[in-house]
Amino acid sequence: MTAPSPAPSPDFVARLLRSRPGAVGEHFVMHWKPLPASHAGAACAGVLFLAVPKRQLARAVDRNLVRRIAREAWRAAGLSALPLAVLVRLRRRPDWFAEAGVRRRRQGLRQELDSLFSDRAVQRISDTLRRHEGPGREGGPDGVLAAGVARQDPAS
Repeated sequence: MTAPSPAPSPDFVARLLRSRPGAVGEHFVMHWKPLPASHAGAACAGVLFLAVPKRQLARAVDRNLVRRIAREAWRAAGLSALPLAVLVRLRRRPDWFAEAGVRRRRQGLRQELDSLFSDRAVQRISDTLRRHEGPGREGGPDGVLAAGVARQDPAS
C-alpha cells in the first residue's frame, strides 16, 4: 500500500479560496486549482474541501447532509480521479430548505451539486489540466495523462 500524499498547505487552501470561482450555482460556489506536482503523486487523487458555514445552516445534521451529498456528487462526476483541489462553498441557504423534508432536501441539493460538477465544468477543468501538463510532466501508466486524456506520441 502506498503512503498518501501530504495534504496541501494552508497557504494553498487560502489561495484556492481567493481564486476566481470555477462554477457558480444558485446556492454553491466551486473554486478549483490543479494540484502542485509535489501533491499529484502516483495516485493522482483529487482533494475536496467543503465550506458549509454555521451561519447558513445552524444544525449540524443539515451541514453534514450537505457535505455527504457534495462528496457523492464529486465522486459521481469523476473529479476525484483528477489531480485537482476543489473547494465547494455554500454561499447562501436555500429558501426551501427549512420546510422541505429530508428527501426533498437531498434531491434539491444533489440536483444543484450535479449541475455544479456538470460535464461542462469537468471539460473546462480537463482542458486546464492538459495545459498545465508540460513537457517535463509525463502521464501515468498506459500513456494516460492525469486528466484522463491519451498521451500523443511526438513521432505521430
